[in-house]
Amino acid sequence: MKIVDGVNLHLIKTEKFKTNHLTFRFTGERLKKTVAKRVLVAQMLATANADFPSSQKLRKTLARLYGTSLSTRVSTKGKAHILDIDLEFISPSYLEKTDFQHEIFDLLYTILYKPLITLEQFQSNVFDVEKANLISYLEADKEDSFYLSELGLYDLFYHDDNLKVSKYARVDLVEQENSFTAYQEFQKMLKEDQIDIFLLGDFEASSVLEEINRFPFQARKLYRFVNFTQDRLNITQEKIDRQDDHQSILQLGYHLPLTYSHPDYPIALVLNGLLGGFAHSRLFTQVREKEGLAYSISSQVHPYTVLLQVYAGIDKRQR
Repeated sequence: MKIVDGVNLHLIKTEKFKTNHLTFRFTGERLKKTVAKRVLVAQMLATANADFPSSQKLRKTLARLYGTSLSTRVSTKGKAHILDIDLEFISPSYLEKTDFQHEIFDLLYTILYKPLITLEQFQSNVFDVEKANLISYLEADKEDSFYLSELGLYDLFYHDDNLKVSKYARVDLVEQENSFTAYQEFQKMLKEDQIDIFLLGDFEASSVLEEINRFPFQARKLYRFVNFTQDRLNITQEKIDRQDDHQSILQLGYHLPLTYSHPDYPIALVLNGLLGGFAHSRLFTQVREKEGLAYSISSQVHPYTVLLQVYAGIDKRQR
C-alpha cells in the first residue's frame, strides 16, 4: 500500500502469534562514504531519544509497554544498504487497553522525529559512547578469521569499492565520523531513503493506516538498483594473509551471473545445494568426509551480486 511515492505500508494479518512485529525499513545506496554514518544512526535510534534521553529510561518505557522489544539492525542487498527498526509487542487483542497500538506508534514517531540532539547534531555524550562501542565491536571482529578472510575475498572479487566494505563499516571509517555528520545522514535518510513499513500480526488495517498518516512522510524516489553485476575477468586473483591461528581459512570466489531477478536464479540455488549448501552436498561428502581435506567446508550464493562463494577451514598443508 503506497503512502506517498517511495513510502509503502505492508500489512500481513494473522492470528497465529501472540505478538505483533513492526519493522520500519530504510533502504539507500550502499556507499563507502556513508556506511559508517548509517551504522552509527542505527545505534543511536535504539539507545535514546528526546523523550527518553537515556538507555535506562527507554528500557523502562519498553517494560511499561508490556515488555515491548526495540532493536535496530543493518544489512545489505547488493548495492542497497538497509537499516531496520524492529518493534515486537503483545497483540492488542489480548489487552483491555484500547490505545496500546497508538502508544506503540507514538514510540516509533518519537524514535524517528524526536532524536536525542543538541544544536542539529546527536548529543555528544551518548554518541561518543555508541561510537566507542562500535569501534570495539569492529576491533573484536579482527579475531574472527572467517570474517576477515571473507572481507579479503570481497576486496579481491568486487570491482566496486563500495561492495568491499562490511555492512558495519570499518574502524577507520567510523573514526572519521562525529555526532554532526551522523545526524545529517539521518536527516537525509528520512527525506531520501526508500521507506517500507511492515506489520505482522493481529490488527485493524484502518487504525494502522490512521496511525501511519500522522507521520510527515515526503515523496521520494524508489530505490531500484539492488542487483549488482560486473564483467567477468579471465584472471585468477590471489591474496595470502598470515597470522597465528588454530586453522587456515580458504576463501574462493566464482563469477555466477544469476542474480535474484534472473529467471534462471532457481538453478543457482539448486547448484549451491548440490555443491556445498547442505550436509549431503559434494564438497562436504567428498572433500571433508571422504578425502579429509577440510575441517569444515560450504558454499553460498550471493543473491544480489554475481558471487558464488566457497569457504573452508583447512590445515595449511592441505591448501
